[in-house]
Parts: sequence; structure tokens; C-alpha cells
Amino acid sequence: MNKKAISPLISTFLLLVFAASLGAVVISWGSSQSALAIYPISCQTADIELVELNNIEQICYEDGRLDFTIRNIGSPNLLSIKVTVIGENKLHSEVIDTDLEQADIMKKSVYYDSEIGNIQKVFIVPKIKENNVAKFCPRNGLEIDNIPECQNV
Repeated sequence: MNKKAISPLISTFLLLVFAASLGAVVISWGSSQSALAIYPISCQTADIELVELNNIEQICYEDGRLDFTIRNIGSPNLLSIKVTVIGENKLHSEVIDTDLEQADIMKKSVYYDSEIGNIQKVFIVPKIKENNVAKFCPRNGLEIDNIPECQNV
């Protein structure tokens, strides 16, 4: 019998090298997937709140200007926020670009036409980047009623 074959020692070595490289690939892939599972970036983890000082929410209006202070209490950074002011006669909507990191606080003003009438409600909606796509998260935004004039805040 003149059969040529790989010696058992070489075949065992090749099998061990193959198993080690396959294990390294699986461990590398698994660790990247577990990081995404622990800290998924989605609208479920985006959240903002109005800052309170002396138990007073920091939002008010005066002469066509809405002033507010918010804090990012969610895990993803916010790309922007969309502020919608609903008045008796009209509404005004504006997107404010910002890179608001987790736990950061931002004080902003939104200017609107005085023809809007008395403010009835304000919506502030965060925008995040989820799977490389920018999207607004309306369920995690703020809906504010009874906004006082600024001299009363």
C-alpha cells in the first residue's frame, strides 16, 4: 500500500489551529453583539425632562419668545430637538440642532409670531441617531400645558 496521507500529528495541529481561529471569530462577534444588547441606541432609551428650580419647571413665554431649559436623561446623545408651540390661532414648529450628551443641560429660546395667540401647549421632541438613521422620538418627548409668563417664573 503506497497511500500518501497527512501524518496524525500534522492533522491534529491543523485541527487545533482551525478550532482556535473559529473560537476567536465567535468571541469577537459575540462581544460586539453583547455591547449592542447592553446599550442599544433606540427611542426607548431616549429621554428628556424640563429642569426644575425651586420646584418650578423652567419654561415660560414672553413677547413672542419661549424660554426653556431641558436635560438629557436618556442614554443616547441628542442630535436635535423639535419644538412645537400650539397657540389659539396657529402653531409654530422649529428644529434646534444640538449635540446634547447624556446628563447635559441646555437652555434655549424659540421665537414665534405673536399672531399665534395664547399658547395652549408645547411639544419638545428629541432626535437621535438609531442604526445610522436620524429619527425623532415623539413618545419620549415632553408635552407641556399651562406655561406661565416669564415674569412669573
